[in-house]
Amino acid sequence: MESDVSSNKIMVIADRLLVNGLRLAGIHEYVYTDEKNFEQELLKAMKREDISIIITTTMLLSKLNWKTKQLIENTARPLVIDVTDISGKEEETESLQWLIKRALGMDLLAEQSNSKQTKG
Repeated sequence: MESDVSSNKIMVIADRLLVNGLRLAGIHEYVYTDEKNFEQELLKAMKREDISIIITTTMLLSKLNWKTKQLIENTARPLVIDVTDISGKEEETESLQWLIKRALGMDLLAEQSNSKQTKG
């Protein structure tokens, strides 16, 4: 099955600072939000089939109820990625390796390590 590039969009759902910064970097799908409306906007975006990645802040993700956190945890697409906001306070976050493993369903670093050992 051929993948349509236009259906693999990155979306930002966050405060004005993060959204504006990522818009400058070329991301065209965005929603300005605050803690009050974040969960509703996130769930709406997760239903869109043209969105592959959603970027938000760690602080906003930490405010979600447990049910929505479970939904994010069990959903491979769209992949929800959090970044530290301007306050610099970093909550416990998932490693990039774990996020990729969750999205692809396999651990690329383990696969790479196994193939090197087999060749050696």
